[in-house]
Amino acid sequence: MVQHARPYELGSPGALLVRPDGHIAARWPDRPQAPAALAEAFGRLTGVPV
Repeated sequence: MVQHARPYELGSPGALLVRPDGHIAARWPDRPQAPAALAEAFGRLTGVPV
């Protein structure tokens, strides 16, 4: 596991979506279940539906 992933409880295929102010907007400990998960998270973050 990558060392910087440990505090966020991420597996090797995991991902974080972090806003410029450092707030974690979305976290996937493992691979997202749906292919559109990242697009949906961006939509929630920006208020623009996908």
